[in-house]
Amino acid sequence: MAKYSYKQRLEAVMKVTEKHMSCKAVGRLLGCGDTHVRRWVKRYENFGVEGLIRKPRISPMIMKTMNILLSTIQKIVKNFKTIT
Repeated sequence: MAKYSYKQRLEAVMKVTEKHMSCKAVGRLLGCGDTHVRRWVKRYENFGVEGLIRKPRISPMIMKTMNILLSTIQKIVKNFKTIT
């Protein structure tokens, strides 16, 4: 699966919104499907340029580890408060 930069996504959206090109035509230029372009346009319409920024994803295993760590820290802090 190809990843597209923020700049590429923004340029694609601008071609659709300002130059009135079709999502299919823009997709062909970029080498991706029109579904990608439609999704970017929708995100742009709903959230502005912020919607085109890729957000990092955290794996479920890392999330589980972080939750266990947070829980442990909270217990330590709670125990420390009862001691002092």
